[in-house]
Amino acid sequence: MKSGNTAAILTFSERDGDCFSVTYESPSVKLRKRVWGYTDCEFLVNLFEFIAKEWKGWDGAQEWVSIEGESWRVRASPIMVKYY
Repeated sequence: MKSGNTAAILTFSERDGDCFSVTYESPSVKLRKRVWGYTDCEFLVNLFEFIAKEWKGWDGAQEWVSIEGESWRVRASPIMVKYY
């Protein structure tokens, strides 16, 4: 996914069973993380589908957290989408 505001790109790749890789790349930094999604990967797909459908905004924050809890999470609110 390419950011509409910056040159940043978020890429999901190398799915192997319950795991996948996520890469965040911008002109100044490149970060890569292996994530264990277990059975929660469907919810991550649903989150991105929701963001695409509701691109004009929605109430409250939406969040997906990897099964480990600290490994990787996506939190989206009507005014921002944040990856950490």
